[in-house]
Amino acid sequence: MIYKYKMIKMKSKKIFFKILILSFALSHSLFFSQDTIAVTDTLKAFLNKDFKKEEKKITKSQEFFIDNQNSKKQRKILSEINEEIQNANLILKRGIDYKNFTSELKAVSDLQKIAFNDVSVNKDKIQSVRNLTLTSIWLDEILLRTEVQMKKIKKNSDQLSSSQTKLDSLIISDVLYVTPKDEQAKKLYLQRFDQVTKDVEGLNDRFKKALDSINALEINADKFKFLLQDNIITTDKLRNKVQEEPLKSDKSLFDSHINSNKFGETFILSTVKEFALLIFYVKNHFGLIFLMFFVAFSIASYLKILKRKYISAGFYDNFKYPIQIFKKPIYTAIIISVTVLQFFFPSPPFAFLSILWAILLFCLARFSKNINSKTEKTIWRVFGGITLMGLFLNNILQPSIGEVVLLALTALITLVASLYYSFKHPEEFPYPLTFILKGVAVIEFLGFILLVFLSNYNLGKVFITTGIFIIFLSHLLIVTLYRILDILKFSDFLKEPEDDEEKTINLEQYESHEISGLRLFLLFIALFVLIFRNSYWYQSFIGPFSQSLGEEQKIGSFSFSYSNIILFFVVIFVSSFISKIVSFLSTGSRGTDASTKNQIGSWMLLIRIAIMSIGVLFAFVISGFPIDKITIILSALGVGIGLGLQTITNNLVSGLIIAFEKPINVGDIIEVGGQLGKMKSMGIRSSVITTFDGADVIIPNGELLNQNLTNWTLGSAKRRFEIKLGVAYGTDLKKAKEILHDILVSHEGILSVPEPMVWVMNFGDSSIDFSIKYWVPHFGVGNDVHSDLIIEIDQKFKENNIEIPFPQRDVHIIDEQSLSNRENKQNK
Repeated sequence: MIYKYKMIKMKSKKIFFKILILSFALSHSLFFSQDTIAVTDTLKAFLNKDFKKEEKKITKSQEFFIDNQNSKKQRKILSEINEEIQNANLILKRGIDYKNFTSELKAVSDLQKIAFNDVSVNKDKIQSVRNLTLTSIWLDEILLRTEVQMKKIKKNSDQLSSSQTKLDSLIISDVLYVTPKDEQAKKLYLQRFDQVTKDVEGLNDRFKKALDSINALEINADKFKFLLQDNIITTDKLRNKVQEEPLKSDKSLFDSHINSNKFGETFILSTVKEFALLIFYVKNHFGLIFLMFFVAFSIASYLKILKRKYISAGFYDNFKYPIQIFKKPIYTAIIISVTVLQFFFPSPPFAFLSILWAILLFCLARFSKNINSKTEKTIWRVFGGITLMGLFLNNILQPSIGEVVLLALTALITLVASLYYSFKHPEEFPYPLTFILKGVAVIEFLGFILLVFLSNYNLGKVFITTGIFIIFLSHLLIVTLYRILDILKFSDFLKEPEDDEEKTINLEQYESHEISGLRLFLLFIALFVLIFRNSYWYQSFIGPFSQSLGEEQKIGSFSFSYSNIILFFVVIFVSSFISKIVSFLSTGSRGTDASTKNQIGSWMLLIRIAIMSIGVLFAFVISGFPIDKITIILSALGVGIGLGLQTITNNLVSGLIIAFEKPINVGDIIEVGGQLGKMKSMGIRSSVITTFDGADVIIPNGELLNQNLTNWTLGSAKRRFEIKLGVAYGTDLKKAKEILHDILVSHEGILSVPEPMVWVMNFGDSSIDFSIKYWVPHFGVGNDVHSDLIIEIDQKFKENNIEIPFPQRDVHIIDEQSLSNRENKQNK
């Protein structure tokens, strides 16, 4: 622009100069008419020559300017092309492993054949419910794995297509095909352009090969996906058929000529099929399995910290009976973690559940090893063996005579054990397990009748194994509920204010839990889900419901789903719960020494803020909430802060300042706004001070910074105290001073450095005043030392006949008659 302005300015000056010359020539011709024609011709020639010269200069300057602008655009576009080429190379290098995906597709195709082969072969015969259920789960897992791989392929294909489109749009820019006028610049530009063209052509070839490979993979994956969906539909039809004919019997069940399945063969085939599905399922859900172990580790760590808090508070040795959550923290953590998180595994195969339940059975035995009576141990050994037999039999997929005999024997053993122990030793079972055992006896009886007398393999096996698992799972859920309540109650005890009179815990109160009302309802719901969630009718009911929760809903341009909303609040709840645990771990415990100072209180406040902030952001991200909407919310929040949330914002920011600067810590003795007490906790918005009267005072963080705050224990817990007293006139002051000094030096609670001091201060109205100043090691023991010294001084002074006088005044009373007589005498 500056260059154009200079050119126009210079051109205007020259035109103006030419107009002046032309005007002079015309005026001259008016006075000298005889030379008019000659002068005019001369001026025309002069002007034409000058205009042509100037026009050439302007044209050359314009060409230089345009050439320069094109050169800038060309350099920018070529740089963008080179950058996009590098990005494309990275995409191609990071692209999917085509050979690995092809081999994996072949592997899952083989698994599909294994899963569906026996179903398709025996499609017209009676089918085993367990085999159909396992096949359905297996096909769903294979479909899930295939869809994940197809998403990776689609993502890689979209990246390649986007990169190729961007390169094509850059390479067809018109400015790239305009060459510079300067020969040297033209030569350099053409060399660079040729190199870029070659790079783009080579990249296009690689693009074509990659996209062709991806297209081939997508075609094969789509074919396999359609095959899986067809297999799933076929399997579901067979499961529905079995469900619609629950009482159909198979007369060939006990005929060895017709039912030629050998128990050993069916066991080996079932093991292979179950194990293959187990490996595949673990691979697909490894993240959730890792989360299960992480939660167990976190609970065990929390229980060990809680145990240390009880030890430091002096309560742990007062327990008359062993507290199993403290004695067995690892087994407690595994029981709670595995029991709760197994509900979150989608359609788990029974082989996977068998491993989890076997682990839980072992943990339950180890957990109750030292607390169960001999009878209880015998009972749970019997039912533990029955449970292991049920797990073994339920993993057999095809019927055989040997399996039917084992099922019948197991049903009879379970029936007898349930009736015997429920009537003989009902006191050994927690409520409502006694009633559950009686119900299980009925279920086992029906299962035996269906299997042996009605030859109904599927329904008979379902009844027998369901009864066995009801006993185990009921016991497991009750124990888990008890352990969760134990943790909550023992944690709540440490948060209560200190009571000097209460030095022990009523253990019976803390271990007696009532299961009734809502707890009993939730227990039966959990038991129902664990038993029936892999059944066809349960999945037929839950499937559409869960699908409706995940469907996208729209309000105007805003889209959401109910599952995302639920997930959002779950993440917020979990982050809030973790924040409260951190707060509990960072505050002082009941019964702890008052001199104990928590040095990490302010850091815990920062950790709590970080947990809540990360939780909120993670909740928005995982629920699919658009990030641009968050910006709108923050803008609205800013307006709200400007209008009426200044105080809240001030308290929040003050909390951060306190956390970073640490003028106070949890456990400090502080004085603010006339309130003297110990800092109990530091929150995000406010802090809590426990006064020495026992009251908890909530003070906003802003007031802690705005008011004059005295921290008696910031630099050191030591504090100086003073006692003022007086002795009667006539007392030996040197002796009194020596006695006071000996009392100070002999007291154990007074520091020798700084040395205690005794001064004679002044002559008072009724006494000679002394001042005693001394240091104690901690603010909390100052009043005790002060009391001891007063008692000791009083005793020593009495022994040495030193009097501590009280104020005395002489009062003279004059009556009115005497006063009037005196005034009359003065007047006379």
